[in-house]
Amino acid sequence: MFSAQDGPPKVLIIDDNEEFCKLLARYARLLKFHPVTTTSFRQAKILLEEAQRNGEKFVLATIDLRFPLGEGSEKTHVLQGAEILQYIKIEYPEVACLMISGETISPSKLLDLRDYYGLDYYLPKDGIEPLEVAKAISRAFDRVKVVQNESMACTRTTNSISARRLREIIDKCYNEEELRDLCFNIDVEYEMLGGTGISGKSRELISYAKRHGRYYELVNVCHSLRPHAF
Repeated sequence: MFSAQDGPPKVLIIDDNEEFCKLLARYARLLKFHPVTTTSFRQAKILLEEAQRNGEKFVLATIDLRFPLGEGSEKTHVLQGAEILQYIKIEYPEVACLMISGETISPSKLLDLRDYYGLDYYLPKDGIEPLEVAKAISRAFDRVKVVQNESMACTRTTNSISARRLREIIDKCYNEEELRDLCFNIDVEYEMLGGTGISGKSRELISYAKRHGRYYELVNVCHSLRPHAF
């Protein structure tokens, strides 16, 4: 899966419990990973950015669900793990994300973390063992591959869409309010487009996107909003 000549693949361990960070780092080394630990979201962002700049990207991040906020009697624990997860999946989508939490997470919450935040796999902290971690990491990488393959298939689909076909899709699948929303999503002023009615506006929108090198951006946004039409 990874090239030996590049050294052990790097895993970023994000957990406010330092002892658990040490335990997970030990498991990671047993599994031939190079672990880097941090107890804060802020430091995690710095580590990710530095690794990107140095060409030593992380292949995996393990994330706790709750992190402390405040001090003393004001101290509470918040669901910052979801925020960290979302940040990584937006900025570094190739990084597999494994959530390891001591909190019981309901099936509906897990679905939300997967579908809306990009979680690849979840593992409870209780009684965690190296073999369980190895299986969880493998499943997280498998899901990243699936997502990447789906993205490539989507790219092939959208790259083959002609301007004429795209206009047919917009004319058929969007009303005026939805077309306004589409323009807003790609930062185009609806009122500044020439033409009248949906057909005229869609023609001008496509023409604008092609002139400004944004045609495939428009196609991709349309595909994400109306995948059935493609």
